[in-house]
Amino acid sequence: MTSIFKYLKRQFKYYKNNEEVIFIDMPDPDNHMLAISLAKRLKSNDQQKISHLHIVATGHPVDFRLSRFNPDSSEINHVTDNFGNEKRSKMDFKKHVKEQIYEKDMWSKTCSEKLLLANIHTLEQLLIDAGIDLDKVTIYNGGIAERAGLSHNIHDYEEFFMNSDGEILDGDEYNRIVSRIFYSLPSKRREIREQWCDSKISKISNPILTLQDFVDYHQDLSCIKWYLAGPSTPLLKILSMSNKFKTKTGYIKAMAGAWEGKKNLLGGNFNEQVDWTAFKTLFCNSHGSLFENATVTLLTTETAKQDNWLCYNKEDINMILDNEMEKDLKIAELAELWAFLKPGDSFQPAFDLALSYDEIMIPFDLYRINLGIEKDNNAFSGERSKIIPFNLWDYFESLFLPKSNIYAYSY
Repeated sequence: MTSIFKYLKRQFKYYKNNEEVIFIDMPDPDNHMLAISLAKRLKSNDQQKISHLHIVATGHPVDFRLSRFNPDSSEINHVTDNFGNEKRSKMDFKKHVKEQIYEKDMWSKTCSEKLLLANIHTLEQLLIDAGIDLDKVTIYNGGIAERAGLSHNIHDYEEFFMNSDGEILDGDEYNRIVSRIFYSLPSKRREIREQWCDSKISKISNPILTLQDFVDYHQDLSCIKWYLAGPSTPLLKILSMSNKFKTKTGYIKAMAGAWEGKKNLLGGNFNEQVDWTAFKTLFCNSHGSLFENATVTLLTTETAKQDNWLCYNKEDINMILDNEMEKDLKIAELAELWAFLKPGDSFQPAFDLALSYDEIMIPFDLYRINLGIEKDNNAFSGERSKIIPFNLWDYFESLFLPKSNIYAYSY
């Protein structure tokens, strides 16, 4: 009877907390789709209804001087010993798409923070366009991830996806701006991008809070309902500020992990690789996750890419996000622009959106697993998470020891 009472007490606390938290990086449209999908629950009348949505936004390291890729010509400016005296040549995408060695140290804190805030402006505008009341949304600055992963020299110039008035640019207008940057000197490139970011930052609606504010508000809540759709950078910082989160019940649904790593650009899941130290510290310990009582569910890259089940066009996106307006949602326009900028013009998988799906909507089996560490020369960090299915021996051990609280979808 005692164990049943404890279970019911825990379940009561679990359902009493109806505030959800998203950890996202930007600018990929699927991050914003997840935010809109969960924010729609603010207006729900069923058991999924939430009273408030918290969004922790993490940026990636950039240097605006290194804006060197021209999408029109596929040319790239090569950095020389005399930075700024560059020669141009056709870009070998496979060679240059990953973060280059020199980029690890050649990034600007100022540029990175401006870009993060400019992307937060985009996030706010997309939420407003979808009919979300920003009074019920709190956004936190989650800091800058340890690594960029992809080369920020050739990455899309995401601040130009939307102007300060909240309008999505079309592909031709976007390319005109980028071409201008390409043919400018490094100092001018930085000036152009900073001015655009500043124009967006000045239009941010709500105060952007700190991780300390997050801890102060959340550490005494009964449980956690977290969605990890970006690097683990802010999670590790939060745990360093308060140990209370380690023992909370609830769940963490994460776009993370890889079964083999063969479908991953970085040889391992992107979110884990851009801050591998944080991810392995939190989830790859020999004794399990640092979140002792919360269920951790991984949606792996292989799961997300299998059979293109998450490749949605504009009409799909409007339907999935319950668009009740006659015009397209701006997030659908953004996804179309994103597809326009990619090879083949096909819509990209909405990886992170799937984290908001009920288990019954995900067409793959869910397995209890152990999560280890594997050396892998193909992985960006030299290591990656290793998914180890729960076997018969694990079952017998679990009769006497705590079971793994980590699960992963198959593919």
